[in-house]
Amino acid sequence: TSILSRAAHQTCITRAGIRLPVGVSMKAFITVVNNPNEDGAAPMVLGTFRTGEATLFSWDAAVQKARTVIYYSRHDFLNFGVKVAMSVRCVGFLAQCNYPPGIDGNSQGPFNGQQERFSSLLGNHCDPAGIRFDPTSANVNPALPNGITIFPGAFGLYRNGVLVGAIGISGDGVDQDDIAGAAGCHDFLAPFAIRSDEFFLRGARLPYAKFPRDPAISCQ
Repeated sequence: TSILSRAAHQTCITRAGIRLPVGVSMKAFITVVNNPNEDGAAPMVLGTFRTGEATLFSWDAAVQKARTVIYYSRHDFLNFGVKVAMSVRCVGFLAQCNYPPGIDGNSQGPFNGQQERFSSLLGNHCDPAGIRFDPTSANVNPALPNGITIFPGAFGLYRNGVLVGAIGISGDGVDQDDIAGAAGCHDFLAPFAIRSDEFFLRGARLPYAKFPRDPAISCQ
């Protein structure tokens, strides 16, 4: 419960990015899943908590985020020779149409198009007109029963250097979700040596977390 309570406390003292009036605290769904440590097995939801009137659809997104972290942190998809502790922010960074993101004309990131495939969508968000839904798609992964998401707000939970689970946050701006998720990891931090921001791909350092500037408010 310390994971949920630390994250919930952080939402209470973090200024919302999408709510009015300006200065109210963020609201979010906080979800913790396990690491099944088995290919084809979906991480189970171990606990969840809703702060305030967090949007209901954020429940699904929080679970997606946590499961996304487990999936990409359990495998060495980038051939670094080590299983990198990936946040969802890192997964999203690697899933853009141009890599590094923001530089037109670059080739796509290595994870580009995976969000669509794992969600039974045929096509690519770089060409929205060509996307269609196919519920019979062979790309449905049993380890990701509700697909993946590439929006920040989730981190792996590690005990003695071993990935044991993940926390996912959804309900406000992605930087706000990141700071609440990081607070929940307080006693289960990823080893610094394997965090994604210790690695470079195509000359760009991979991100791990990003927090809002001056986020703190008095608890509402």
